Amino acid sequence: MKTQENTRKTYSEDNLSGWIERKNQIPYNQLLEDIAQQITLLFPEDEVHNPHHTETINTLAPRHQRLHNKITTSITLLHHPYRMMERGYYIADQEDSMLAFRLLQPLSFPATLLRRKTKKIYIKIKNHFGQNPFTFLQSLRRVRIPRGSLRRHFIALENSNYITRIGGDRKNGYVYEIIK
Repeated sequence: MKTQENTRKTYSEDNLSGWIERKNQIPYNQLLEDIAQQITLLFPEDEVHNPHHTETINTLAPRHQRLHNKITTSITLLHHPYRMMERGYYIADQEDSMLAFRLLQPLSFPATLLRRKTKKIYIKIKNHFGQNPFTFLQSLRRVRIPRGSLRRHFIALENSNYITRIGGDRKNGYVYEIIK
């Protein structure tokens, strides 16, 4: 059986077994940071330009934006034989950016990939109802936006697993509950 000191040694020697053994002991974001750093060390001379900095990335917290850039750079460096090079920089592909987003999803605020308005509605509903069940009509009275708009936001929240339908029927109205 390995000791803690021995685990640290393998962890710092670019060995994935150290990460696997410690994955439950270190935070997910630290694990991503360490992996990105180790990949960057494999390619010390190479630099990456990411032209896919979209509006969605701006919705992330600044620390997650930095981590997104590090992960995108790492993914691009790993795929460097398949990436274009321009003026000495590898050009990050949009796939690299989206993969970095998927890796960051567990870290981000639950509603980061939701539209800004949907996020505001979610926060308003969560603050008002908390963990109590509520109907669509109750939330409609609370949020005060057109019925069709709220329906669209409810669908987005349901698809993203922020709220779930726990009862009710079409005639009397469905009952929802906040999950996250």
